[in-house]
Amino acid sequence: EKLKQSPESSWEEIRSSIPNPAQALKNLEKEGVVEFFEKRVFRRFLAEPMPPIEEFQQLTDDQQKVFEELDDSLHKDEYQTFLLEGVTGSGKTEVYLHAVRLTQELGKSSLVLVPEISLTPLLVNRFRSRFGDNVAVLHSGMDDGERYDEWSRVRNGLTSIVVGARSAVFAPLNNLGLVIVDEEHDGSYKQAETPRYHARDVAVYRGFKANATVLLGSATPSLESSYNVQLGKYHPLFLKKRIFQPELPEVRLMDLKHCDRQKGSPYFSMELLEAIRQRLIRREQVLIFLNRRGYAPLMICEECNETLTCPNCSLSLVFHQGIGGLRCHHCDYFLPTPKTCPECGSKEPQKIVGSGTEQIEMELKNIFPK
Repeated sequence: EKLKQSPESSWEEIRSSIPNPAQALKNLEKEGVVEFFEKRVFRRFLAEPMPPIEEFQQLTDDQQKVFEELDDSLHKDEYQTFLLEGVTGSGKTEVYLHAVRLTQELGKSSLVLVPEISLTPLLVNRFRSRFGDNVAVLHSGMDDGERYDEWSRVRNGLTSIVVGARSAVFAPLNNLGLVIVDEEHDGSYKQAETPRYHARDVAVYRGFKANATVLLGSATPSLESSYNVQLGKYHPLFLKKRIFQPELPEVRLMDLKHCDRQKGSPYFSMELLEAIRQRLIRREQVLIFLNRRGYAPLMICEECNETLTCPNCSLSLVFHQGIGGLRCHHCDYFLPTPKTCPECGSKEPQKIVGSGTEQIEMELKNIFPK
Protein backbone atom coordinates (compact mmCIF):
# COMPACT_ATOMS: atom_id res chain seq x y z
CA GLU A 1 0.00 0.00 0.00
CA LYS A 2 2.87 2.37 0.83
CA LEU A 3 4.53 1.72 -2.54
CA LYS A 4 1.26 2.33 -4.38
CA GLN A 5 0.95 5.73 -2.73
CA SER A 6 4.55 6.65 -3.50
CA PRO A 7 6.11 4.55 -6.30
CA GLU A 8 9.57 5.98 -5.50
CA SER A 9 10.48 6.17 -1.81
CA SER A 10 13.71 6.54 0.12
CA TRP A 11 14.81 3.93 2.66
CA GLU A 12 14.27 6.45 5.48
CA GLU A 13 10.70 7.16 4.34
CA ILE A 14 9.81 3.47 4.25
CA ARG A 15 11.37 2.72 7.65
CA SER A 16 9.49 5.61 9.24
CA SER A 17 6.11 4.17 8.21
CA ILE A 18 6.73 0.38 8.11
CA PRO A 19 8.43 -1.50 11.00
CA ASN A 20 11.27 -3.86 9.96
CA PRO A 21 10.65 -3.64 6.19
CA ALA A 22 13.96 -5.18 5.04
CA GLN A 23 12.87 -8.85 4.65
CA ALA A 24 9.55 -7.96 3.02
CA LEU A 25 11.28 -5.71 0.50
CA LYS A 26 13.88 -8.37 -0.32
CA ASN A 27 11.07 -10.85 -1.07
CA LEU A 28 9.34 -8.28 -3.28
CA GLU A 29 12.63 -7.65 -5.07
CA LYS A 30 13.05 -11.39 -5.82
CA GLU A 31 9.56 -11.41 -7.31
CA GLY A 32 10.42 -8.41 -9.48
CA VAL A 33 7.86 -6.17 -7.80
CA VAL A 34 10.33 -3.59 -6.49
CA GLU A 35 13.80 -2.44 -7.48
CA PHE A 36 16.55 -1.01 -5.30
CA PHE A 37 18.66 1.79 -6.73
CA GLU A 38 20.82 4.68 -5.58
CA LYS A 39 19.87 8.22 -6.40
CA ARG A 40 21.73 11.39 -5.49
CA VAL A 41 19.65 13.86 -3.48
CA PHE A 42 20.97 17.39 -3.57
CA ARG A 43 21.02 19.42 -0.39
CA ARG A 44 19.21 22.64 -1.16
CA PHE A 45 20.01 26.00 0.40
CA LEU A 46 16.59 27.22 -0.76
CA ALA A 47 14.53 25.27 1.73
CA GLU A 48 11.52 27.57 1.68
CA PRO A 49 8.58 26.71 -0.62
CA MET A 50 8.81 27.70 -4.25
CA PRO A 51 7.13 31.10 -4.81
CA PRO A 52 4.16 31.03 -7.20
CA ILE A 53 5.11 31.50 -10.83
CA GLU A 54 4.38 35.04 -12.01
CA GLU A 55 3.76 36.40 -15.46
CA PHE A 56 6.38 38.66 -17.01
CA GLN A 57 5.44 42.32 -16.75
CA GLN A 58 4.95 44.52 -19.77
CA LEU A 59 8.02 46.67 -20.27
CA THR A 60 7.74 50.44 -20.39
CA ASP A 61 8.91 52.26 -23.51
CA ASP A 62 12.27 53.08 -21.90
CA GLN A 63 12.72 49.51 -20.68
CA GLN A 64 11.81 48.18 -24.11
CA LYS A 65 14.50 50.33 -25.77
CA VAL A 66 17.10 48.94 -23.38
CA PHE A 67 15.88 45.38 -23.91
CA GLU A 68 16.00 45.72 -27.69
CA GLU A 69 19.70 46.59 -27.45
CA LEU A 70 20.28 43.47 -25.35
CA ASP A 71 18.10 41.39 -27.69
CA ASP A 72 20.24 42.39 -30.65
CA SER A 73 23.47 41.58 -28.79
CA LEU A 74 22.25 38.19 -27.55
CA HIS A 75 21.23 37.14 -31.06
CA LYS A 76 24.60 38.19 -32.50
CA ASP A 77 26.34 35.59 -30.34
CA GLU A 78 29.37 37.84 -29.77
CA TYR A 79 30.91 39.65 -26.81
CA GLN A 80 29.52 43.05 -25.84
CA THR A 81 29.42 44.90 -22.52
CA PHE A 82 26.63 47.35 -21.69
CA LEU A 83 26.51 49.85 -18.82
CA LEU A 84 22.91 50.40 -17.74
CA GLU A 85 22.56 53.60 -15.74
CA GLY A 86 19.10 53.55 -14.20
CA VAL A 87 17.75 55.61 -11.34
CA THR A 88 16.41 53.78 -8.30
CA GLY A 89 12.95 52.41 -9.07
CA SER A 90 13.38 52.58 -12.84
CA GLY A 91 12.85 48.84 -13.30
CA LYS A 92 16.33 47.49 -13.96
CA THR A 93 15.46 44.12 -12.41
CA GLU A 94 12.56 43.60 -14.82
CA VAL A 95 14.95 44.22 -17.71
CA TYR A 96 17.29 41.61 -16.19
CA LEU A 97 14.44 39.09 -16.04
CA HIS A 98 13.44 39.62 -19.66
CA ALA A 99 17.06 39.35 -20.79
CA VAL A 100 17.50 36.07 -18.87
CA ARG A 101 14.29 34.69 -20.40
CA LEU A 102 15.57 35.46 -23.89
CA THR A 103 18.90 33.82 -23.03
CA GLN A 104 17.02 30.69 -21.92
CA GLU A 105 15.07 30.64 -25.18
CA LEU A 106 18.37 30.76 -27.06
CA GLY A 107 19.53 27.69 -25.13
CA LYS A 108 22.20 29.47 -23.11
CA SER A 109 22.93 30.01 -19.43
CA SER A 110 22.90 33.19 -17.34
CA LEU A 111 24.99 34.47 -14.43
CA VAL A 112 23.57 37.19 -12.16
CA LEU A 113 25.74 38.82 -9.48
CA VAL A 114 24.74 40.98 -6.52
CA PRO A 115 27.25 42.75 -4.22
CA GLU A 116 26.00 41.52 -0.84
CA ILE A 117 24.89 38.12 0.44
CA SER A 118 21.96 39.86 2.17
CA LEU A 119 20.62 40.95 -1.23
CA THR A 120 20.75 37.44 -2.71
CA PRO A 121 17.44 36.06 -1.26
CA LEU A 122 15.45 39.03 -2.60
CA LEU A 123 16.74 38.62 -6.14
CA VAL A 124 16.61 34.82 -5.99
CA ASN A 125 12.91 34.93 -5.12
CA ARG A 126 12.27 37.30 -8.03
CA PHE A 127 14.00 34.89 -10.40
CA ARG A 128 12.39 31.75 -8.93
CA SER A 129 8.96 33.35 -9.36
CA ARG A 130 9.70 33.50 -13.11
CA PHE A 131 11.97 30.51 -13.77
CA GLY A 132 11.06 28.03 -11.03
CA ASP A 133 13.67 25.50 -9.92
CA ASN A 134 15.99 26.39 -12.80
CA VAL A 135 17.70 28.90 -10.49
CA ALA A 136 20.77 28.02 -8.42
CA VAL A 137 22.23 30.20 -5.69
CA LEU A 138 25.92 30.40 -4.77
CA HIS A 139 27.61 32.48 -2.10
CA SER A 140 30.01 32.11 0.83
CA GLY A 141 27.20 32.21 3.39
CA MET A 142 26.14 28.65 2.49
CA ASP A 143 27.67 25.67 4.28
CA ASP A 144 30.14 23.52 2.35
CA GLY A 145 27.67 20.74 1.57
CA GLU A 146 24.98 23.05 0.25
CA ARG A 147 27.45 25.00 -1.83
CA TYR A 148 28.98 21.83 -3.28
CA ASP A 149 25.59 20.41 -4.23
CA GLU A 150 24.50 23.66 -5.88
CA TRP A 151 27.85 23.75 -7.69
CA SER A 152 27.26 20.17 -8.85
CA ARG A 153 23.79 21.01 -10.14
CA VAL A 154 25.30 23.83 -12.19
CA ARG A 155 28.25 21.72 -13.36
CA ASN A 156 25.98 18.88 -14.48
CA GLY A 157 23.69 21.21 -16.40
CA LEU A 158 20.69 20.68 -14.12
CA THR A 159 20.23 24.45 -13.87
CA SER A 160 21.18 27.23 -16.26
CA ILE A 161 20.65 30.34 -14.10
CA VAL A 162 22.99 31.21 -11.23
CA VAL A 163 22.31 34.06 -8.81
CA GLY A 164 24.89 34.87 -6.19
CA ALA A 165 27.38 37.20 -4.58
CA ARG A 166 31.03 37.80 -5.43
CA SER A 167 32.28 34.18 -5.47
CA ALA A 168 29.46 33.08 -7.79
CA VAL A 169 31.41 34.65 -10.66
CA PHE A 170 33.32 31.34 -10.86
CA ALA A 171 30.17 29.20 -11.26
CA PRO A 172 30.83 26.36 -13.78
CA LEU A 173 28.08 27.37 -16.20
CA ASN A 174 28.06 25.75 -19.63
CA ASN A 175 27.33 27.74 -22.80
CA LEU A 176 27.31 31.09 -21.00
CA GLY A 177 25.24 33.66 -22.87
CA LEU A 178 24.52 36.48 -20.40
CA VAL A 179 26.36 37.97 -17.42
CA ILE A 180 24.60 40.55 -15.24
CA VAL A 181 26.38 42.54 -12.51
CA ASP A 182 23.84 44.46 -10.44
CA GLU A 183 25.05 47.53 -8.49
CA GLU A 184 28.33 47.25 -10.38
CA HIS A 185 29.80 50.24 -8.53
CA ASP A 186 29.69 48.51 -5.14
CA GLY A 187 33.04 48.00 -3.43
CA SER A 188 31.91 44.62 -2.08
CA TYR A 189 32.75 43.06 -5.44
CA LYS A 190 36.43 43.53 -4.62
CA GLN A 191 38.00 40.78 -2.53
CA ALA A 192 40.90 42.00 -0.42
CA GLU A 193 41.99 38.54 0.80
CA THR A 194 43.99 36.08 -1.27
CA PRO A 195 43.08 35.26 -4.00
CA ARG A 196 42.49 38.95 -4.73
CA TYR A 197 40.09 39.77 -7.53
CA HIS A 198 37.31 42.14 -8.53
CA ALA A 199 34.18 40.15 -9.37
CA ARG A 200 32.93 42.81 -11.79
CA ASP A 201 36.14 42.65 -13.81
CA VAL A 202 36.19 38.85 -13.72
CA ALA A 203 32.57 38.85 -14.92
CA VAL A 204 33.46 41.06 -17.87
CA TYR A 205 36.38 38.78 -18.74
CA ARG A 206 34.18 35.68 -18.51
CA GLY A 207 31.77 37.32 -20.91
CA PHE A 208 34.65 38.11 -23.26
CA LYS A 209 35.96 34.52 -23.21
CA ALA A 210 32.47 33.07 -23.73
CA ASN A 211 31.38 35.55 -26.45
CA ALA A 212 28.55 36.50 -24.12
CA THR A 213 26.60 39.68 -23.44
CA VAL A 214 27.62 41.48 -20.23
CA LEU A 215 25.23 43.91 -18.54
CA LEU A 216 26.51 46.16 -15.73
CA GLY A 217 23.70 47.91 -13.86
CA SER A 218 23.83 50.83 -11.43
CA ALA A 219 22.12 54.06 -10.45
CA THR A 220 25.59 55.52 -9.79
CA PRO A 221 28.10 53.85 -12.15
CA SER A 222 31.71 53.52 -11.11
CA LEU A 223 34.33 55.81 -12.58
CA GLU A 224 36.05 52.84 -14.22
CA SER A 225 32.92 51.74 -16.07
CA SER A 226 32.00 55.31 -17.04
CA TYR A 227 35.50 55.78 -18.43
CA ASN A 228 35.18 52.56 -20.44
CA VAL A 229 32.02 54.02 -21.96
CA GLN A 230 33.98 57.12 -22.97
CA LEU A 231 36.66 54.91 -24.54
CA GLY A 232 34.00 53.04 -26.50
CA LYS A 233 34.65 49.72 -24.75
CA TYR A 234 31.21 49.65 -23.12
CA HIS A 235 27.88 50.65 -24.66
CA PRO A 236 25.74 53.05 -22.55
CA LEU A 237 22.08 52.38 -21.76
CA PHE A 238 19.79 54.59 -19.69
CA LEU A 239 16.63 54.36 -17.58
CA LYS A 240 16.05 57.91 -16.40
CA LYS A 241 12.46 57.66 -15.13
CA ARG A 242 10.94 55.87 -12.17
CA ILE A 243 8.03 53.58 -12.90
CA PHE A 244 5.77 54.19 -9.91
CA GLN A 245 7.23 57.51 -8.69
CA PRO A 246 7.64 59.71 -11.77
CA GLU A 247 9.40 62.56 -9.96
CA LEU A 248 12.71 62.14 -8.17
CA PRO A 249 12.99 63.79 -4.75
CA GLU A 250 14.40 67.31 -4.70
CA VAL A 251 18.08 67.55 -3.80
CA ARG A 252 19.49 70.81 -2.44
CA LEU A 253 23.08 71.67 -1.53
CA MET A 254 23.41 74.11 1.36
CA ASP A 255 26.63 76.09 1.89
CA LEU A 256 26.80 76.62 5.66
CA LYS A 257 29.08 79.60 5.14
CA HIS A 258 26.18 81.51 3.65
CA CYS A 259 23.25 80.13 5.68
CA ASP A 260 21.54 81.31 8.84
CA ARG A 261 22.56 78.81 11.50
CA GLN A 262 21.17 77.70 14.83
CA LYS A 263 22.64 79.78 17.65
CA GLY A 264 25.30 77.79 19.46
CA SER A 265 25.31 75.04 16.83
CA PRO A 266 27.61 75.30 13.80
CA TYR A 267 26.27 72.14 12.18
CA PHE A 268 22.66 72.91 11.28
CA SER A 269 21.13 75.62 9.14
CA MET A 270 17.88 77.19 10.33
CA GLU A 271 16.21 75.95 7.15
CA LEU A 272 17.20 72.34 7.87
CA LEU A 273 16.02 72.53 11.48
CA GLU A 274 12.69 73.99 10.38
CA ALA A 275 12.28 71.17 7.85
CA ILE A 276 12.99 68.61 10.59
CA ARG A 277 10.54 70.36 12.92
CA GLN A 278 7.76 70.21 10.31
CA ARG A 279 8.34 66.48 9.74
CA LEU A 280 8.17 65.79 13.45
CA ILE A 281 4.93 67.76 13.75
CA ARG A 282 3.48 65.52 11.02
CA ARG A 283 4.83 62.47 12.91
CA GLU A 284 7.12 61.60 10.03
CA GLN A 285 10.68 60.30 10.27
CA VAL A 286 13.95 62.03 9.45
CA LEU A 287 17.24 60.40 8.43
CA ILE A 288 20.51 62.27 8.94
CA PHE A 289 23.71 60.72 7.62
CA LEU A 290 27.25 61.51 8.71
CA ASN A 291 30.21 59.32 7.76
CA ARG A 292 32.11 59.87 11.01
CA ARG A 293 31.68 57.75 14.10
CA GLY A 294 32.34 59.00 17.61
CA TYR A 295 32.08 62.50 19.06
CA ALA A 296 34.92 64.20 17.15
CA PRO A 297 37.56 62.94 14.70
CA LEU A 298 40.47 64.91 16.20
CA MET A 299 41.80 65.93 19.60
CA ILE A 300 44.62 68.52 19.48
CA CYS A 301 46.84 70.03 22.16
CA GLU A 302 46.46 73.81 22.16
CA GLU A 303 50.02 74.29 23.41
CA CYS A 304 52.02 72.22 20.90
CA ASN A 305 49.32 71.63 18.24
CA GLU A 306 50.05 67.90 18.24
CA THR A 307 47.21 65.55 17.30
CA LEU A 308 46.69 62.47 19.43
CA THR A 309 47.52 59.50 17.20
CA CYS A 310 47.47 55.71 17.44
CA PRO A 311 50.89 54.25 18.41
CA ASN A 312 50.20 51.21 16.21
CA CYS A 313 48.81 52.80 13.04
CA SER A 314 49.90 56.45 13.26
CA LEU A 315 46.28 57.40 12.49
CA SER A 316 44.37 60.09 14.36
CA LEU A 317 42.49 58.79 17.37
CA VAL A 318 38.74 59.46 17.39
CA PHE A 319 37.24 60.90 20.56
CA HIS A 320 34.22 59.00 21.95
CA GLN A 321 32.56 60.90 24.77
CA GLY A 322 30.30 58.01 25.70
CA ILE A 323 33.21 55.73 26.61
CA GLY A 324 35.42 58.53 27.94
CA GLY A 325 38.38 58.06 25.65
CA LEU A 326 39.85 57.89 22.18
CA ARG A 327 39.76 54.90 19.88
CA CYS A 328 41.57 53.92 16.70
CA HIS A 329 39.02 52.83 14.11
CA HIS A 330 41.65 50.75 12.33
CA CYS A 331 43.19 48.53 15.04
CA ASP A 332 40.74 49.27 17.90
CA TYR A 333 43.47 50.71 20.17
CA PHE A 334 41.90 52.60 23.10
CA LEU A 335 43.33 55.54 25.09
CA PRO A 336 41.46 57.01 28.08
CA THR A 337 41.04 60.77 27.76
CA PRO A 338 44.47 62.13 28.84
CA LYS A 339 44.71 64.78 31.54
CA THR A 340 48.02 66.03 30.12
CA CYS A 341 49.38 66.19 26.58
CA PRO A 342 51.48 63.05 25.84
CA GLU A 343 53.85 65.18 23.74
CA CYS A 344 54.51 68.38 25.72
CA GLY A 345 52.99 67.57 29.11
CA SER A 346 50.61 70.55 29.03
CA LYS A 347 47.75 70.30 31.50
CA GLU A 348 45.51 72.52 29.38
CA PRO A 349 42.33 70.79 28.11
CA GLN A 350 42.70 69.17 24.70
CA LYS A 351 40.92 70.89 21.82
CA ILE A 352 38.19 68.89 20.10
CA VAL A 353 38.03 69.42 16.34
CA GLY A 354 35.23 68.35 13.99
CA SER A 355 32.03 66.43 14.61
CA GLY A 356 30.88 62.83 14.61
CA THR A 357 27.56 61.04 14.91
CA GLU A 358 27.70 61.10 18.72
CA GLN A 359 28.01 64.90 18.80
CA ILE A 360 25.31 65.41 16.17
CA GLU A 361 22.96 63.14 18.12
CA MET A 362 23.50 65.17 21.30
CA GLU A 363 22.92 68.45 19.43
CA LEU A 364 19.64 67.17 17.99
CA LYS A 365 18.47 65.93 21.39
CA ASN A 366 19.06 69.40 22.82
CA ILE A 367 17.17 71.07 19.97
CA PHE A 368 14.35 68.49 19.86
CA PRO A 369 14.17 67.10 23.41
CA LYS A 370 10.96 65.14 22.85
